[in-house]
Amino acid sequence: MKHLVFGFDLCDDTTQVSWCAAGLAEPEMVIFGEGDHPEQIATAVCRLRGEKDWVVGEDAARAALFGTGSIVDKLTKMVAKDGTATMEGIRYTAEDLMFAFLDTVLRTSMTYAKARLEDQTDGESEETAEPVPAPAEQRKPEPARKPDGSELSAQELYEAGTCSSRFRSRMKNPTAESIGEE
Repeated sequence: MKHLVFGFDLCDDTTQVSWCAAGLAEPEMVIFGEGDHPEQIATAVCRLRGEKDWVVGEDAARAALFGTGSIVDKLTKMVAKDGTATMEGIRYTAEDLMFAFLDTVLRTSMTYAKARLEDQTDGESEETAEPVPAPAEQRKPEPARKPDGSELSAQELYEAGTCSSRFRSRMKNPTAESIGEE
């Protein structure tokens, strides 16, 4: 089984993604489209109206232009300022929007890389490419527990001051998204 490694050059206006797999001499750029800079994608995300799907880059700009979605760009600045955006009545944190952008771009990049690997091996290999597992420090932590072994409630975590500032702000100003509703 081949593992893929992805690298992101994340800027406020555009993003580039490179990828590499075992056996490649050097990383390759993901090609997102045509034009002068096909290896770049606009750092913008759009939620399509009435749907749960996100689109990114030029598709996001096109959806906003035709009125089929709401676009948010300049994501890196928004994250740095811990900003928010409201789309169809739902308030999203900059972190949530950046996650939607990166998740969508990574899925697209994986599809591209797998197709390139198939082209390079001419279908000789039955192996499939998978992303490298996240390092231990990026995995979801175990829930906090009381001395009797039961989990601490969200309110108890908040009162103890052990939760993130993002969580604390959601406890003060809950939105539909922050309490698990879509």
